[in-house]
Amino acid sequence: MATMNLYAELLSELGTIGNDESLLRKVLSAVEARHTEPPCCYTAEEIEQRATAAIQRYAHGEYATNDEMLQRV
Repeated sequence: MATMNLYAELLSELGTIGNDESLLRKVLSAVEARHTEPPCCYTAEEIEQRATAAIQRYAHGEYATNDEMLQRV
């Protein structure tokens, strides 16, 4: 239900923003800036290295079961 309320509020605000060119430009700049940020702090190469290392550890029996992980928490 909260999502529906937020969506309705967003639509209402977009109507207001759409009538003000300077606000519209600011919103578009913010959205464009958001799309240029990387989704995480790892590069593609770092992710590949971490995945390869994890697969190697698994192949050598270095892993924990779900129950073991739950006990650690």
